[in-house]
Amino acid sequence: MSDLLNKAKDCAVYLGLVLPATGAHCGLTNDDRFREWRKAAYDDPGFLYDGDYFAVYEECRGKNPGELSEERTRACITFLLRQMRNSYAPYPCLTSGELLGYLNRWIELKEEAE
Repeated sequence: MSDLLNKAKDCAVYLGLVLPATGAHCGLTNDDRFREWRKAAYDDPGFLYDGDYFAVYEECRGKNPGELSEERTRACITFLLRQMRNSYAPYPCLTSGELLGYLNRWIELKEEAE
C-alpha cells in the first residue's frame, strides 16, 4: 500500500471526527494527520489534477462522490485544497464533510485497484 494511501486513510479518520455540540468537524487543519496527507498529496506527482479542476468540480458539485471516477475525484480534491489556500479556518469543506466524502471515494477506488 502506498504512503499516500496510508496517509489518506489516517486523514480520513481525522476528518471523520465531529464535535458533539455541532455534529460537524471542527474545520481546522492543525492535526498532523491532515498536514501529512496534504503534504503527501502535493508531493505525489500523480495525485493532484492538472486539468481544469474548476470545471470538473462544478460538474460534480452536489453529486454523490461514490459515483465519480478517480480522475473526477482527484479534480474535486484538488479544487478544495486549492480553495483552502484562499480562505481561513474553519474550512467549510471540512465542517460539511465534503472533502471527507471525496477522500473516502479516492481511498475506495485505490483499494479496489489493489
